[in-house]
Amino acid sequence: MELLVSIMSAILAIATSVNAVGDEVLKNKLESQIKSVDTIAVRIDNAPNHDILGGKVKRVRVATRNLQISQAIAFKVLELDVDGIDIKLKEWLQQDILTEIDGVPTLRLRELFEQPVNIASRAVLTQEQLDNMLQSPFINRTIRRRLQQTLNRIAEKNYRQEDFEISSFALDLIDENRIALRMKLSGFDPEDGSKDAELNVDFEFALEVIDGISFRLTEQQVFIDGEEVEPEQGVLVVAPVTLKALEEVGIKVRVLEWESNQDELELALFISANRFAATALLDARDLIKAAELFLDE
Repeated sequence: MELLVSIMSAILAIATSVNAVGDEVLKNKLESQIKSVDTIAVRIDNAPNHDILGGKVKRVRVATRNLQISQAIAFKVLELDVDGIDIKLKEWLQQDILTEIDGVPTLRLRELFEQPVNIASRAVLTQEQLDNMLQSPFINRTIRRRLQQTLNRIAEKNYRQEDFEISSFALDLIDENRIALRMKLSGFDPEDGSKDAELNVDFEFALEVIDGISFRLTEQQVFIDGEEVEPEQGVLVVAPVTLKALEEVGIKVRVLEWESNQDELELALFISANRFAATALLDARDLIKAAELFLDE
């Protein structure tokens, strides 16, 4: 989201400055939003060039190597290709996304774009970068919630379940398109009567992309405390995780490429956000800032 906002902010800076060199403005804007980067290349394609003064950009391309966005988020390679930006600069400059209805602060729906925003992206992450990303609070919480239902089924079959929690988890890239989810679980009451047992649970699986919109686990193996157990029907054979639901909020995502080996993971996506969804991506940052100010008071 930050990189998209930076691109839009650069367009605003270019449009409001007579002598701005577009590529340099965009590069400087991106560098100001990130922690570090080894190399960054940007290019703005426009024909005719004066369209940018009205917030129209034909194509923006960004290529980075060893990009560190924040303490937790980093990429060996991150490339973006943004197509067909047509933003209402005057409306965006107003920055009045909050209004009051009966005295209650309320988000004012805006439509900053004249057309959908299309983004093609390619990302490569190393094992270390993947490990750090999993420590991001939002990502960590999301994965834990997704795992809970599956873990409940395993616990009910093997143990008399007490309150248990995931002490730790990690994703290991172990082979070609094969991943291991390694977890340490605590809070069980095993049938032998011992208390507070801790389990090491490993899921090993291949990840298959279906029609560019779903992920399905195949070739599954389950290990509990180092011993392989049979993954029974309904335990790990779950419905594919689908990206289709995002279309309900105006965002279309298609997986163009998914490859992994022992060293790194590569993912290529096509993302199309309709006019309202693209606006929400920009406005979200301002809402977060407003919330932070409120909490600081």
